[in-house]
Amino acid sequence: MFETSIPTPTIAPTHSQADPWETLNYERGMLLFLRHLLPRVTFNIHGDDQVPTQKLANAMSNVLCEATVLHVRQLCEILLSDGSKTSSIRLQNLLPGFESPAIDDLRTTYGRSNEPDSWRNVFNKNCMHADGSRRTSFAYKPAFDAVIPKIEAALIEVDRERARRSSDNPPAPPSP
Repeated sequence: MFETSIPTPTIAPTHSQADPWETLNYERGMLLFLRHLLPRVTFNIHGDDQVPTQKLANAMSNVLCEATVLHVRQLCEILLSDGSKTSSIRLQNLLPGFESPAIDDLRTTYGRSNEPDSWRNVFNKNCMHADGSRRTSFAYKPAFDAVIPKIEAALIEVDRERARRSSDNPPAPPSP
């Protein structure tokens, strides 16, 4: 379940062969942290140097938005099993055979890169790729409002399935 208070961000996996669940939980923690931080952050703009201070406030707002896009994309790639590299973390490898209406709903909402009006394409063209249509600012709120609740619903389903599979195959008791 997602918390309502601002969570403490988790530390990124540090070893080369990180547990894929650890990576998924890191991405989830960062998205949760940023989701709660974005609407609460205000920048105190006072002093004699108004223009540079305003530029800093704008830059920090962009940093938070772009970081949110990054973690949204990472989670979508994992949950939708879209990674194209052999080292990509894919839900289909973590929970083989798992199907969920929440995953299907996320796939439909997030869209495909070849769909010009998809939220995936919005994130790619406006933030993650050096695309000719990229602007210096973009209002991501509609995209976040559409995609993040779908990610949350999918993660709840993943947690349930993971718990179910763990209870079906409890670890063996230690040897005496």
